[in-house]
Amino acid sequence: GPIAAGAFRAVVVEADGRVTRKDFGDLDFARQYADDAASEAEGGIVLAYVVDEALRVVHRGRHY
Repeated sequence: GPIAAGAFRAVVVEADGRVTRKDFGDLDFARQYADDAASEAEGGIVLAYVVDEALRVVHRGRHY
């Protein structure tokens, strides 16, 4: 569905192909969520992105 004005959506593609998403009102929380998802990968690569209301990628999850 649509992303609320001023909100951000974290989209996570799990190693097994499952896709999850979660909306945040704060970019820092969305970035942390994406980084956590990318870092907790077990048995494969997890892709995690944060997009804004215009669906522009504003952050890619980083493994820490």
